[in-house]
Amino acid sequence: MKITKLKYAIVLLLMAFTLHKFYVSITEIKQNKANNTLEISMRLFVNDMDDALKAQFGKSFDLGTKGELEDTDEKLKLYFLNHFKLKINGKWVAAKFIGKDFDGYDIVYCYFEVEKVKKIKSIDIKNTTLMELFPEQENIIQLDINDSKKSMKLNKREQENKIIYTK
Repeated sequence: MKITKLKYAIVLLLMAFTLHKFYVSITEIKQNKANNTLEISMRLFVNDMDDALKAQFGKSFDLGTKGELEDTDEKLKLYFLNHFKLKINGKWVAAKFIGKDFDGYDIVYCYFEVEKVKKIKSIDIKNTTLMELFPEQENIIQLDINDSKKSMKLNKREQENKIIYTK
């Protein structure tokens, strides 16, 4: 009887781990000194991004499928205007949505660019992407600025962070 209960407990524990879904995005921000730009890529799960668009705009966009709606890029642009914000040297800047690409069926890469960026003394990043749907969402930011690599993790409790560069 004790062995059966132990097996049952182990099976339930294993099921809990396999049923748990991870809510994470990874954003890479790289300084391109030759062009005076910041090049930004954001990796997200396709189904989560489609759910966020559906919640905000009231319809499914079938992201990454043959049936993807024609206005998807425009809606992505509007979504990110509200959820991804940058302040460079104390001034808000616009991260221009460039487009998207897919890695198989699971991952969508969204690309952005910030123009006319010369010397970076500080950068504030606010990334609330997908947090309105998933309170457990974590947005990892990896930065390569001023020949310095840094990272931060943003979540529902800490949606914004700042890095000051001393060089």
